[in-house]
Order: sequence, then structure tokens, then C-alpha cells
Amino acid sequence: MKKKIINREKLQEQAIGAEGVTSDTISDIKDSIKTEKEKLVTSPYQYLTSWRDFDDPSEGEFLYRVNTHSFPQLVAPKGTKVLYNVGTWNGYLFSGVSWQRMHAIFNFSLDLIDKEFNPTGTTEHFLWSSQTQSWDIVNTHPIDQCEYYAVCGVNSNCNINDLPICVCLQGFIPKYQAKWDSHDWSGGYRFLKYSGMKLRDISSSWFNKSLSLKECETLCLRNCLYTAYANLYVIGGGSGYLHWFDDIVDMRNHTDEGQEIYIRLPFFEL
Repeated sequence: MKKKIINREKLQEQAIGAEGVTSDTISDIKDSIKTEKEKLVTSPYQYLTSWRDFDDPSEGEFLYRVNTHSFPQLVAPKGTKVLYNVGTWNGYLFSGVSWQRMHAIFNFSLDLIDKEFNPTGTTEHFLWSSQTQSWDIVNTHPIDQCEYYAVCGVNSNCNINDLPICVCLQGFIPKYQAKWDSHDWSGGYRFLKYSGMKLRDISSSWFNKSLSLKECETLCLRNCLYTAYANLYVIGGGSGYLHWFDDIVDMRNHTDEGQEIYIRLPFFEL
């Protein structure tokens, strides 16, 4: 496999630019994705930096990196604030990535993959088709309003197919009703099984790679501080678990597939 930096004068190790991967086999592409993920997770110095502007290659405002606080998750911060959260690694992909779009990588005869992180903080994955001699965008972040970090506040869910897009989780009410009525959802709320979800932010979570989901449920029922739990990996029916101990933040319905998350509710709400 050959690697090269597209339209960049700096070396790859300097973490600035768009990376192109020339590959002969589907296996090579999969191995490349796995290798890049492992480098980002294991090294705090592996990240991408945006350009300052489309015609100015000096260092910009946005980073694209793995936050290794708790279980690793891929984020795009601007200064101290997170612009969007791509999610955690679940054994296949980062949980916020569209499975259908990434599967396109493995279903076409392609020669080149190009990943760009532009000055607006948006990441775009392009595929070069030798048949059509053109670039095709197969994945973009953020893809819609629900992609932006905590757009609905806490204890909420964002569904781009609903109107309004933000709804309280069962058992919660809006903290600022007037703001919600005017489509300002940022204020959050005052506390089953949710399927097809992009998992919430895991900054305040704990994980275990060996216990089962059922064992996690038992632990969570014994400790009233735990607010939610989910499988850590989804391969082979699921293994390991994550559990959270604060408000639910940055959760949404996945655009195609997703994971299951279990959220604590008072008994009378079930």
C-alpha cells in the first residue's frame, strides 16, 4: 500500500493536511482504517489540524483527534469547545459514522481514498473512481444539525426526521419551555431501552471489556449514581460495557444503523 499527502507540503507526521491512500485490495483499505484508528488512540500527539482558510495552509482553529479521557471517542474541537463528536469505536466503526456510506468503500472498484479536514471544521471522505474519473463524497461530518455537539442540551434525543428535532427522554421535561417553543434547545432538562442510537458523549463514563451486558445491568441497578449503560463492542452479539454517571448529552437517532442504550428511569415511569 502506498500513502501520500494530497496538496500538502508538510509531512504526514506533522498532522496537517488531507491523506490519500492508494490501495490494491479491499483488505488493504480495511487495514488502513484500523491502523489510522489505532495510531490516533494510542498516541496523544496524533491529530489533524484544519487550514486557516481554503487558500491559507497555516494552522487553523479546528482539530480532529481522539479524546482518550475514559474510553476513546473521536471529536472535532474548536479551542476548548467540541464542535461535533463522531463517537466511540464499537469494533466496526466509530459509532456516529454512517454504516451505509462507509460500506460504499467496500462495494466499488476504487483506486484512491482522500480524507480532508477543511477550515470550517468539516471532514469529508472522497473516493476516486477509475471508471468515472471523478471524486465522490461518501461521508461527511457533521452531516446534519443533530451532528453538532449537545445541540439538544442534556437528557434529550435528537432525531433529524422529527419536527422539532429535539425531544426530552421519557421522564424528563424541558428546563426552559419558552426557549424550546422558539426552537432553542440548548438549555437542557430536569431524569427502557433505546435502539438505533448514536451513543451519548462518554467523557463521564466508565468501561469494562470483560463483563457482559447483563452483569453491567446488575451493577447499575445496585448503584443509583449510574444513569445509563450500553455494550462497549457490538461484534459477535456484543461484549464489554460502558456505563455513565451523569446527564445524557449528545445522543441522537443514528442515520441508518445504531446501538442500544439503556437509560435509568424512576420505576413509575416504566
